[in-house]
Amino acid sequence: MIQTGSLFFLASMVGWTIYFVITLGWQSLAQVNVLMAAATTGVLLLDRSDHQRLAAIGFIAIALTYLVGVSVVLDVPTLVAPRSEHLYLLPLAASAVFMLQHEKPILRLGFLLPMLLAFAWLATQPARPENINFAGTAQAGAGLVNTLCAAVLTYVAIMIMLREAKETSALELDFARAVAVGEIQAYLQAQCTADGRIVGAEALMRWRHSKRGYVSPAEFIPMAERSGLIVPAGEQIAAIVCKALHHWEHDPVLSQLTVSVNVSSAQLYSGASTSKLLGAVHDAETPPASLKFELTESMFVENFEAVRAKMEQIRDQGIRMALDDFGTGFSSLSYLKQLPLDQIKVDQSFVRDLPGDASAAKIAATIVHLGADLGLEVVAEGVENHEQLQALQAMGCRIFQGFLFSRPIPIEDFEALARSGKPLPVA
Repeated sequence: MIQTGSLFFLASMVGWTIYFVITLGWQSLAQVNVLMAAATTGVLLLDRSDHQRLAAIGFIAIALTYLVGVSVVLDVPTLVAPRSEHLYLLPLAASAVFMLQHEKPILRLGFLLPMLLAFAWLATQPARPENINFAGTAQAGAGLVNTLCAAVLTYVAIMIMLREAKETSALELDFARAVAVGEIQAYLQAQCTADGRIVGAEALMRWRHSKRGYVSPAEFIPMAERSGLIVPAGEQIAAIVCKALHHWEHDPVLSQLTVSVNVSSAQLYSGASTSKLLGAVHDAETPPASLKFELTESMFVENFEAVRAKMEQIRDQGIRMALDDFGTGFSSLSYLKQLPLDQIKVDQSFVRDLPGDASAAKIAATIVHLGADLGLEVVAEGVENHEQLQALQAMGCRIFQGFLFSRPIPIEDFEALARSGKPLPVA
């Protein structure tokens, strides 16, 4: 939808720029359109580079500003024809509802309410004899074109929303069935020292669809979190890992490894789900010291004390705790030192730009040094090349995770890899 709206907006900017220059000679207004077209091009580039959230917010803000500005200053209602530019606020509002559906209510309403209020105000402005519309004698024709285009765009926005809702509903049903029949799998990605020696792993959720094959985690994880299905799916992953760790208990190699399991906020906030997680550890007779639960920083924003209490409850059972994606959200160091943590992970968003990005390098080094000062184990995730590895080593990081060492693989393959005793070849 971002691309559809941006391309239409860009085309209209080009068309009106030509009209202003050739027909009316309004160079200054044409320059404004050129700036808007450049901003819209930036939105398209953001969308193509997987920054959909920024692209959506940017597109809505640009379009809203332009439409209200043009409607107020130029497209004034006259006795010949009514104002029509404001009609585009309706498809824009529908698009905003769709593009911001997963944002916080304050952000959604922060865009939607001004759009609807502006539409209502602009639509009820009376025509006055002294009003002059920028379209001149072509005002009636322009009004017809705008009305038709706005109607078509509203229809397109609604159809896209219906199609997305249908696809999401189908995906949710398929995922719920997958959880029920055991299609959800746990893959392990090795955590290694710089020379490739395996010291642990992270369990990652994978879904092998009966018809589609493997579904990308980027597609099903957000859906599972929104629908609440991440709770039973996460419980399954934890149960699978607990059983594996029980089998490893007497293995001279595998028993030395720890495995991290991601715990969602829904699991942590639910007393029943937390009990199931601990129950899975007990039922499988899992050595608790071999298991690590990973939480994300964002969990601490809403209720720090409640989360800390849950963490202490889990840690009292001998299970270790890790903070994933460190540096991306929860930033209060005074709170950090109060948490019962054993490990922090340097987020891959900082690792990705090493060693060229000075800011990313400073943040990553700060996290590594902070972990050392607090007596915590530090793991850098998303390590994909030698340059990143060398930069992290120079900072004092000793444990790494990423494609440079190993991709996520089935548990059986990981067991064979670890038992071989050979350091992983650094790609």
